[in-house]
Amino acid sequence: MKRETEILYEEYSSIVFVDAMVVLEGRPLDQLPWDEIDAEGPILLCFVPQVCKEIDQRKRDGRLGRHARAFNRLMTPAAETGVPQTISEGTPRVDLTLAVTNRVDWDQLDDLDPDEGDARVIAQVLNERNTQFESRMFLSHDINPIGMASRHGIKTKKMPDSWLRSPEPSPQQKEVTRLKGRVRELEAKEPEIAVKVNFGTSDEFEHVVVSEIETDKKTLLREAIISDHPRKSQNQSGMLAMSLMKDSEYDGKFDVWRKRTIPRFVESLSNDINNMYGQTPIQIAVSNDGSIQAEDLVLNVKIDGGT
Repeated sequence: MKRETEILYEEYSSIVFVDAMVVLEGRPLDQLPWDEIDAEGPILLCFVPQVCKEIDQRKRDGRLGRHARAFNRLMTPAAETGVPQTISEGTPRVDLTLAVTNRVDWDQLDDLDPDEGDARVIAQVLNERNTQFESRMFLSHDINPIGMASRHGIKTKKMPDSWLRSPEPSPQQKEVTRLKGRVRELEAKEPEIAVKVNFGTSDEFEHVVVSEIETDKKTLLREAIISDHPRKSQNQSGMLAMSLMKDSEYDGKFDVWRKRTIPRFVESLSNDINNMYGQTPIQIAVSNDGSIQAEDLVLNVKIDGGT
């Protein structure tokens, strides 16, 4: 036996049929600024079966589940009693109820696809049995159902972006946040080593440049160095002295020094002097900014191209 509950629809100045995305993506219904639709009210929010079904299917959704379950709790008294449930006592007063719809004759709605969710919502709004057609308004944030409703003469309202909830983090973002928290937790148990590197001093830097040595002077310098360090004789008196003191590799080493080492030294002398005077001091400061003592700390500093 059907139970018919009398609802005085004519008492409401606005009757708004609400899309599922308003519930799932918008702020809680009792916190929305309904005065932007009707400043005086009262307003009746109607939910057709297709909308309730779409919301109910999201109860276990990782992102939208809690919003779907909150809506079901809000709608339960109206579903159980058939009496509109007041969710806002202010101005305007806002009530909500389940809409009762007639069976849809899809042959009369040949531009709507019965297998498409948005089309089923609009078809059910068109076939709602208790309200005057001209009093119905359809509220959605999606363009597709708004276009269908408008095409069939239903007044429409696009939910403003300001009614949406703040974006919720994705599962990947939640995992990143969790890992960052874990890193902070671990860092609290470790020393916080800070390294600062300062270049130069407070004194003004003076760049000393030595010009390249002329070829003939390089020859003179090379000959002067070799002349000041002549080959030493290893001849010693006595057989024992010769065997203990003589370096059998000395002559070879001396030839390498005279023919290779000294010429290379003279050739690169100007550049080596410029490198030496062209350097600036570097100060490396290591500190522990944490509350945990840094024990057995080993510092490795590698210097390349400097002293």
